[in-house]
Amino acid sequence: MAKDDKTTMKAADDQLHGFNPAEFTEEEQLGFPAYFKPKWDAEKKIGSKFVATVIQLDDSGDFERWIFQAEHPIECQRGPVNDAEKVLVKKGDFFSTSALAQFGDSTSGRGLHQYVGERVMLEVVGTRKTDQPAPMFVFKLTVTAETKARLLAARRARVSGTPALPAAAHPVAAIPDGARPA
Repeated sequence: MAKDDKTTMKAADDQLHGFNPAEFTEEEQLGFPAYFKPKWDAEKKIGSKFVATVIQLDDSGDFERWIFQAEHPIECQRGPVNDAEKVLVKKGDFFSTSALAQFGDSTSGRGLHQYVGERVMLEVVGTRKTDQPAPMFVFKLTVTAETKARLLAARRARVSGTPALPAAAHPVAAIPDGARPA
């Protein structure tokens, strides 16, 4: 290493104000999360599926996408669709899906909006022909019995005007603000 390189590294280390860089061992995601690309094998009638917590609808870019937090390793992709790199999203990391029509959009309030903060299982169960070149994936969404009871209580409360759960009891409250994707 050249003398100038050592000086530059020393200056960079001094900027840490006494913090030890060796303590910081866990890498976090930066930029857009990897995206889940649904698959359907019509012959075997088997589709891809995942279990994840619905985090939010991201409509801040050129297109809308749903952000999830993985409950298990999930095969996803990064980069342009026609030149994508396969990546394995780890449990706890964020990933995204396109805001497919079935999932609702930023104006409807339907679809996945009602599941923000909840663990869900999404499974491709088939395809449907559309006027687009590619068929539309058909998804099935399932939740645990506990989640279903909580959702029913929240729906009843909305109708009656009574709060169903204190905010701290909701699963999304367990995700620190700094851990939520921006």
